[in-house]
Amino acid sequence: MTNLNNNEINGKRLIYWLVTTVCLTIATVLFVFINDYQERTAKINQQKHELQSDGLRAQIKFYDESLSMSARLFAFTGDEKWRKRYAEHEKQLKLVLSNTDNRNILSFNNMLFKATEPANNDIRAIESTIISQENEAKRRELTPTLFDESYLKDKLHYALRINYYSDVSKNAIRLNQLQSQISYIDEVLTMSARMAALTGDNYWKERYNRMVIILDSVLLKP
Repeated sequence: MTNLNNNEINGKRLIYWLVTTVCLTIATVLFVFINDYQERTAKINQQKHELQSDGLRAQIKFYDESLSMSARLFAFTGDEKWRKRYAEHEKQLKLVLSNTDNRNILSFNNMLFKATEPANNDIRAIESTIISQENEAKRRELTPTLFDESYLKDKLHYALRINYYSDVSKNAIRLNQLQSQISYIDEVLTMSARMAALTGDNYWKERYNRMVIILDSVLLKP
């Protein structure tokens, strides 16, 4: 009877340890699975976030370049298509900046972003003054402000806002990066060519040539 009881006890202990082992194994597998799932989800969300940031950066660069060159071309030609293009792209830039403001509040230290706002306001004030000018003589008189040292310094300062969004993860989709860069470079090439044709200034020719080299390097980049 004692032997039977001992066997029963040993059997119960064995079942207990088996059940415990199975439960621990299941718990370990679940923990590993959940932890791996959370890590993968976090990486995917981070990648999406980085791609969205890169997209915003690319749009800011594109519209910023378009506004400057549209204002300059309108100043030289008085052609309404450049005024219209400026107005359309100004609206688009405001939407993009609104999106970046929202993302700043949620995800970024917005001190640098806010610090560039005065430069942005100065740039738009100069451009808008010329864009709104109907008198050709007055427009010609104001044209140098689009090329003077103050304007160019503001542009360099404002570039901080663009560069703020330039850190793209190595895991980001290369196609998105290429599209972002090529869109901007194409705008620079097109407008530089037009300015070179209008002014004959070597600055625009050199800018065009520099961008051709950059474009080639982007396309050939492994």
